[in-house]
Amino acid sequence: MNKFIFPILTSSILLSGCIGGTNIKSVSDFQREPLVKASVMPTKAQLSGAKIRVIVFDADDSNVGLAKSSKIGSAISNKVENLLSETGVEIVDRKLAAKLQKEIQLAELKGRRDYKGPEVADFSITGKVVTANFTQTYSAASNWVDDKGKSHYTPPSCKYSVSVEATLKVHALPSLQPVDTITITDTESKSQDLDGHSYRHYYKSHTCPKYNKVQLDSLVIAAGSDAVYESKVQLQNNFAARGYITEHRAKEGKHIFKITMGKQAGVKEGQEVDIIQVFINDNQLTGEASMEESKLMEGEVSNQIGNNYAWITISDEILAKRVRLGDVVKVRFTDSMLDQFKKIL
Repeated sequence: MNKFIFPILTSSILLSGCIGGTNIKSVSDFQREPLVKASVMPTKAQLSGAKIRVIVFDADDSNVGLAKSSKIGSAISNKVENLLSETGVEIVDRKLAAKLQKEIQLAELKGRRDYKGPEVADFSITGKVVTANFTQTYSAASNWVDDKGKSHYTPPSCKYSVSVEATLKVHALPSLQPVDTITITDTESKSQDLDGHSYRHYYKSHTCPKYNKVQLDSLVIAAGSDAVYESKVQLQNNFAARGYITEHRAKEGKHIFKITMGKQAGVKEGQEVDIIQVFINDNQLTGEASMEESKLMEGEVSNQIGNNYAWITISDEILAKRVRLGDVVKVRFTDSMLDQFKKIL
């Protein structure tokens, strides 16, 4: 049944490229529309468009022998940095914040939330390898005949597998408040045929050739890196670029909005965005006020993108009229069609 999935997905990709409503020939063709101010307007600092600074520490692999020997902790952090670079954040050199890492560990152990060191980043990411297991399985040779009467031979083989599980934790700085915890898992496998005279000992004894350290390290690191990649959407959405609505234009029922982020923030044509409205909520019991966010609708980045601005398109004409000056616009990361296809397989 899976053989029909790829043509369907391929067709979807082709159709999505034809249907897209992100193309704007000229912004000047659209008429400017009035905007009501949001109840909570962005500050000057928020409007400055400064990049989010993130520091990624090596994942702790010290308590898992196989993980430690292959140095998977470093591989995991490198993959995290690679994926975050796609979001437009600024990656801070982890060597600048050795004290910060110790403070985060204390915060997790004792609940301390009083880091007083230099503010080198806005968020930190730490990790811990929970398990890393290696298995090998021998499969004997087999013969079989297909529906057309043709004989087939499958040689003996060995399958080598590594399963990895780890956790990633995101903390806001300097408060050290936890933002998100992500569990990552993956299993990587390699197979080796044992056909031929040189493998005679193994297929007679039904055993596998020893997997050397270089091969094993490569398999462990691949499992760790792929585990991070499998969770990239959740990881990236923690640091999705945020901008604000500054202008509204319309033409023949099509609505476009100018936002305060562009190429420098990693904004690209076709990206999905959420339009979020911020409200002040008064607690009737405590008398304290807090800010709450509510998603209004979704939009899409058009082809009109500058260094510090972009125009987004809105398909819902009724909701478009509820968008306010200063409303938050947040890029939303999703799996690509290819990634969705890989997960199905």
